Amino acid sequence: MCSSSGVPLTCQGPVSVTTAARLPLLRMLVLRRYSIQTETLFDLVSWFLRFPCCVRVASRLFASQLRHLTSVVCSASPCMVPSVLNAHVSPANNTVTDGEDIVIECNCGFHLNSTGRLRCSLGAFDRPLPICVGNTSFAALGSLVVGGTADAVSGSIVLDRNGTFGYVLTSSVPIITKIDLTRWFSPSTISGAGVAGVLCGAIDRTGTVLYAAGLGNRIMRHVIGSTEPERMLNLPTEAGFVVAVLAPTTGHFLYAAAHASGVAAVVRLVDTNGTATSVDTYPFSASLMFAAVLDSTSTFAYVAVGSTMNGCSVMKLDLGAWLVVGSFAVDLETIASLAIDDASEYLYVAGAVLGKNLVLQVSLKTGVSTGSLQFGGAHSLALHSSQAGSFLYVTGSRNVWQVCVPSFTPVRDLVLLTSGQLLSSSFDPRSATMYSLQQAPPVVFKSSA
Repeated sequence: MCSSSGVPLTCQGPVSVTTAARLPLLRMLVLRRYSIQTETLFDLVSWFLRFPCCVRVASRLFASQLRHLTSVVCSASPCMVPSVLNAHVSPANNTVTDGEDIVIECNCGFHLNSTGRLRCSLGAFDRPLPICVGNTSFAALGSLVVGGTADAVSGSIVLDRNGTFGYVLTSSVPIITKIDLTRWFSPSTISGAGVAGVLCGAIDRTGTVLYAAGLGNRIMRHVIGSTEPERMLNLPTEAGFVVAVLAPTTGHFLYAAAHASGVAAVVRLVDTNGTATSVDTYPFSASLMFAAVLDSTSTFAYVAVGSTMNGCSVMKLDLGAWLVVGSFAVDLETIASLAIDDASEYLYVAGAVLGKNLVLQVSLKTGVSTGSLQFGGAHSLALHSSQAGSFLYVTGSRNVWQVCVPSFTPVRDLVLLTSGQLLSSSFDPRSATMYSLQQAPPVVFKSSA
């Protein structure tokens, strides 16, 4: 038999209860994490005071005599979408339904301390909220004095594909300093006697050959780990100044961007055991060549050129068709460096105009600048992506700035010098380590990023 005392209806889960008549409104009692889904509720409590029976029995006994049947459904409560410091949460609603997920993503410069996907379950999320922790690893780790003289006006550091060795190139002397990045010392130097000052370089797709160039129309070729003499690859033009050597990750070509006697050009050549063959030259209607960079798939080269009449612009060179397929003007007087993101959505251009050192963010879809930042010097650019986001590293005169991209927001800076000047930086993605070159005396700084 049913209990002799009246008990209010309590929803024990998703259930449906058939009632009899439209009675005064009363919000029914529910267990925690469950709620009534309909707005119109019924005073079933009064039923139990008159007929102290369970819901099922009451429905069976009186349903045949009652009209205007209505359903009351109990369902799991929704979850309130939380706010997380230094993060954004999606979906951007106030609540989510039972079984629905939310995704928490930290702002650039922060990373999650646990998983960012949580599921609503019975009015609460299935795990504790994560915290966005700030990245504090951007710090100097050490320095190393390398060869060269104090009159270097430009230079760069080329890293091998394994993050084992780095090669320091400076304009002061035709000598390349090799650095053991793991044990952090300089085991040897490489003579570039055929090149009057080395400014830029690259390592081929196999990771076995280092190319270096600078003044003159020659590229030095060094087989890494070999004691054989360096060879010189002669360019077909009188390239008085090579600003970039590009070694694609696919194919067998090598590219050099250079200018001389008022003519700028990109030279394509095939290196066959130290002999340049199948040489092509693509001239530009410009008098200066500033910089060049390959996209992540080595399909296009972006070449920064300039002239007195037309100012600065960036040309998009299709390496397969060997044809310029696009260009856009850049509001700069000189250009120091280019960098492109992995998705080939944005190109970053460092340069100067009216005495200001700027970095521009340019959309490669539209060719329009989407932002600019001013720094105290902007000599070189490097991009890196990690779990904490994608970053652009801008080497200035004495600092290196960390900028979140594509939001293009400065995060922090690292002061490496109190005097003197930095020339450039290179980034090793394997160890998340940055290497920066000081002008005089030639010193390489190692920093965590």
